[in-house]
Parts: sequence; structure tokens; C-alpha cells
Amino acid sequence: MDRRKLFTALAANTESAPYTAAVMVLVSAEEPMALLLTKRAATLNNHASEVCFAGGKKDHEDADAAATALRETQEELGIDSAHISVIGYLPMVRSKAGLQVQPVVGVLSHHTPLRINHAEVETAFWVPLDCFNKRSLRTYKTKFKGQPVVVPAFVYQTHVVWGLTGRIIANLMGLLGGRAFAWPMFYPGLTTWSRVKGRFWSVWRSKNHRRR
Repeated sequence: MDRRKLFTALAANTESAPYTAAVMVLVSAEEPMALLLTKRAATLNNHASEVCFAGGKKDHEDADAAATALRETQEELGIDSAHISVIGYLPMVRSKAGLQVQPVVGVLSHHTPLRINHAEVETAFWVPLDCFNKRSLRTYKTKFKGQPVVVPAFVYQTHVVWGLTGRIIANLMGLLGGRAFAWPMFYPGLTTWSRVKGRFWSVWRSKNHRRR
């Protein structure tokens, strides 16, 4: 992974506005590059047990998206903002709840101790960046507005990374690859593996063929 290429591309991006929430995409200062992800507590009302980045909604005292992301990271993981070097931004993404989420990218040593707030976060873990590539894409069954859907996902050990977090990682990997990393739509009603596999990869090949 080309760290210089990634950081140069991120530095060229500016914060999008207006935003209603922000997440902190933490890249390890050490090699090989890795991302810090969290698994939300099972007791939460929203997104319980899902894998995500630290982050949350904008507060009125937050000066910008970086301030929101840094505050939320300290609240959830106990990481002081002095340990994080903010280097840039990824494109704004819209959550299924309608929030305009600004991903902020920062650098953190993976030796930095975490003080996890277990009321919000079950665990946090580093994932090597090279685990997030097109070859590692899988499909994942979930529900959207009460209906069964199949979505693209990355799988790392026992963790499934999908939805908004997956889209953010796909955008990050797109910067490293020098072109858009297609993230296919979800597929309502496709609940059998044979139908899912055919539809998913058909759309995947179509999207990437047009980008060549």
C-alpha cells in the first residue's frame, strides 16, 4: 500500500458542507497500514453489534467535522485528540437514516492505549488495509425497512463490515487504487445464495467494465 499516495490524495480533499454527523477513519502510523474499527455494544438501540468507525452527530459547539470526529473518538475509545493527526477527508456519505456523514481521516499509532467506553463500544480492533479489496467482497443478508435484502460486505475474521462503513472503506481504497471502487446496491428480495451470487457479480462486472 502506498502511504504517500494515499495521504497526498486525502490532503487534496476538503470538508463537505453541511454535515450532520462525522466519523473518524483512523489509519495506523506503522506499517503495514491498518484501519481501526469498532464493534458497537449489543445493548444500543440503533446499529447494535455493527462494525463501524468511531463517530456521531454534530454538536452545536463543534467547529467542524474534524472536531466532531475527534470528540466522538475520545468519548468512545478514550483517545485524546493530541494523539491523532488529521490528514484529510473522504467524500460525504448519506446514512440510511438520512444523515450527511463526513468521514475524517486521521493517523494514530496502533500502540496508543484505548480506554473503551463499553456503554457504546463492545470492542475495537485493527484490520490491515490489504484485507479490503475486491477479492474479499462477500454478500450479507440483513433487513431494510423490514424487508430482507442482500448487501455487499467485507469479512474480517468473525466481523462483517457493510453498509455505510463499507462504503467509506470502498472510497478509501478507491483513492489507493487510483479509480472508483464500485460499491454495488443492495438487492431486495434476493434471499437464496444462487440468485444473490448471480445478480451481485453481474452488476459488479458491469460497473467495473464501464470504468475501464
